[in-house]
Amino acid sequence: MNRFLLWLSGIIILLSSCQKADYQRITDNPELYRITEKKLNDIILENNFPPVIASRNYAYANIAAYEVISAQDPKKFRSLAGQIRHLTATPKPAPGVEIDYPFASLLAFCYVGNAVTFPEGSMDEYVDALKKEAKDGGMPSDVFEHSVNYSDVVAKHIMKWSKTDHYAQTRSANKYTVTKKKGVGYLHHLCIHKHWNRIGERLGL
Repeated sequence: MNRFLLWLSGIIILLSSCQKADYQRITDNPELYRITEKKLNDIILENNFPPVIASRNYAYANIAAYEVISAQDPKKFRSLAGQIRHLTATPKPAPGVEIDYPFASLLAFCYVGNAVTFPEGSMDEYVDALKKEAKDGGMPSDVFEHSVNYSDVVAKHIMKWSKTDHYAQTRSANKYTVTKKKGVGYLHHLCIHKHWNRIGERLGL
């Protein structure tokens, strides 16, 4: 187990010791979301994703996580479907099924984070650690299964939507040829991401 997972285990032990023995003290704590976000950030930095591509990775992962939370309380957390261009309604959970929404939210985040970064499976070890902590914290097996299944449904919905943003097409599109130096930021944006406006337009940005 690497240093990051040892740190995660230590944080979860600390959270679970705060006057509540059940698994929800682990999954409901926003600190765990911050740790999960940091894990994706580390992968993006380690693999030198350019800033605008990194922003795409963060956006889709966080939208997936938010849509799970929205399903728990749609009046308080309005779905982004219909607010973001071309995002269709997120599938609803089956009625009467008990889901740990914060846990499912983290898993949906990781599913999408895995899909939009490389190398493939970069977050698998972290996801396995999250699932182990949920089980060790006493999450009932049916709640665990329903949460995992719903996180997959939402994540796949977001990934299907993500494939309509023209990102794949821009990878093989022509690049700018810069003949006059105008600063590193200028060169980085124009030389690598000439067609980025097509993605932003698709997302309504």
